[in-house]
Amino acid sequence: MGKFAARQIARLHRGLDTETFHYHDKGTMATIGRGDAVLEMPIGIKLKGVLAWLGWIVLHIAYLLGGRNRVQTLINLGSRYLGPRRSNAIVGDVLETPKMRAIQAEEERQGAA
Repeated sequence: MGKFAARQIARLHRGLDTETFHYHDKGTMATIGRGDAVLEMPIGIKLKGVLAWLGWIVLHIAYLLGGRNRVQTLINLGSRYLGPRRSNAIVGDVLETPKMRAIQAEEERQGAA
């Protein structure tokens, strides 16, 4: 929208009429968890589950600027989703709290018994 606005200002400066803005609806999508998402396309297609999650990843990678950003994001998401499951967090790491340590210690005691 910023580029469109800049073009309209330039047109006004040159004494031309402005153009009408047309919004392009790309649909709605959201991730729900690891390998789970919902997706609704403007043409009426609705998906959920792994297929919607893969669509979410493809669309977000495609709209990143620069090949390096795309590669870094693919590596980051790949390590998060294919690596060991430390948490369900996609972005950022979960900091270990005293309560978490106590829960882990109790689970280890129960496993040893």
